Amino acid sequence: MSTQKFNNQTVIVTGGTKGIGKAIATAFAKEGAHVFIIGRDETAGEKIARLLPDNITFVKANVSEPTDVQLIIKKAVQQTGRLDILINNAGTQYERTIEDTSPEEWDNVMNVNLKSVFLCSKYAIPIMRKQGGGKIINTASIDSYWAEPNLGAYSASKGGVLSLTKSIALDFASDGILCNCICPGYIATDMTKKYMQTTNNPEQTRQKLENNHPVGRMGTPKDIAATALWLAQDESSFITGQAITVDGGLTLGNIGFQ
Repeated sequence: MSTQKFNNQTVIVTGGTKGIGKAIATAFAKEGAHVFIIGRDETAGEKIARLLPDNITFVKANVSEPTDVQLIIKKAVQQTGRLDILINNAGTQYERTIEDTSPEEWDNVMNVNLKSVFLCSKYAIPIMRKQGGGKIINTASIDSYWAEPNLGAYSASKGGVLSLTKSIALDFASDGILCNCICPGYIATDMTKKYMQTTNNPEQTRQKLENNHPVGRMGTPKDIAATALWLAQDESSFITGQAITVDGGLTLGNIGFQ
């Protein structure tokens, strides 16, 4: 008998070609799930799929386009017959105030970070309802509920993800569909590295960020993947509409930004 936690389950991970999404996708695949990673970087996506070819399928798509999202859902269900877990992880940001943010940049952040959650959930819910339930896990942020300098558009989008998570949870709990979000703090990803490179002294910024975490380090993509695995298991079946903060204590307020 297999001891894998998600054997024969189908998982969709948006933004699954790098960073947090890649870690989540590979974690579920190693636990026996058939994982569909969604992204626009075909080279990166196919490279990840080759790591576990029996468990990972890459689909090139734009998750802010309704037609693309419908095709993603259709492909997953046609290939496996079901959809158990949807992880809305796609994200982007610009490090600037809203005064310096162009309307096009604002729309891009909202489309990638928030509209994609709406679309993927919208088209996944009927499938989950028909099969008796499912789990939706959204990647939000600590910026869903507090503000940082120069991240106006990003914070607004992630605040929307938190609110949408609660609405989905409330509206579809009676269908057996549970919806929660993970609020990561600073995670060692390309996005965080890009942010640090916008500062005058990236290495000093990195050290300050690490020191601001009571646990003494930034998080890793595996920290977020472990949380997603837990939320997807039966053991968390009485949890819905919640924001799980994974930030090494950063938002406790006992250190603050230096």
